[in-house]
Amino acid sequence: MTTSVMLGDTMTVKCKIDAFPAPKLTIFRDKDLTEGVTENSRVSITAMADKDDRTQYSLTLKVKNVTIHDGSLYYCHANNSLGEKTAMMGITVKELPPPV
Repeated sequence: MTTSVMLGDTMTVKCKIDAFPAPKLTIFRDKDLTEGVTENSRVSITAMADKDDRTQYSLTLKVKNVTIHDGSLYYCHANNSLGEKTAMMGITVKELPPPV
């Protein structure tokens, strides 16, 4: 999945996970899963369980005031005692063309 966002806008991407027992959810910026995304004044990460279905989870990454550096591949990683799974998400940051 690839998503485009304009420079300076807010980017929101979500991955949905089916798992039991409850997984640990993390977002990384590298396929080796060593460079985790951390929260700061521009970046928030929210993990939630579905209130009606205890096997449904979601992880949302929200980045305000997107910069060119935020464009990247992101890896949503879930793991529990039964295994692990990683999904890749691509983000492309587009700049406005110069005025004519």
